[in-house]
Amino acid sequence: MLSTLQYCVQNFQDVAEDAVEFLTENYLTQTKLDDAATKIIADAIYDVMERYPPLQQTILNNCLQRFSDIQSSQILKVILWSIGEYIESKDAVMQALDIIKKEIGGLPFELEKKAPTDSQAQVEEKKPQVRTKTVILADGTYGTEIVSETELKSILPF
Repeated sequence: MLSTLQYCVQNFQDVAEDAVEFLTENYLTQTKLDDAATKIIADAIYDVMERYPPLQQTILNNCLQRFSDIQSSQILKVILWSIGEYIESKDAVMQALDIIKKEIGGLPFELEKKAPTDSQAQVEEKKPQVRTKTVILADGTYGTEIVSETELKSILPF
């Protein structure tokens, strides 16, 4: 059946919209599809996006509405590519990004910064400030000298 739908999508513009709507409603979110079936669905969506520009926004809207239910990585790749390639308005891009971010969550390297409490600020103030300095020793080798800020202030006149 999927092969017949793909054939219709590729060869008959009049039924392409109905065929892709049927695919997106009935097969897009199926979890028990084999690799061949997911490839046919992904190819059908890709073909319609390429061949029939008037249908692009309708298909994108259908796919975004079902984005949270799609399980196939092949289908997701085609949909994400289509979003990047064919969404035209800034509002639609922002809406698509909101849907995608809601589904995949935050990035793992985003850290939430907490405002320091008064006790933490006091502890940080009490920590001695330490500087390291590279010096040349009398025998010509390099050494590291560690100087605290309080010692540095007493040595320096300014």
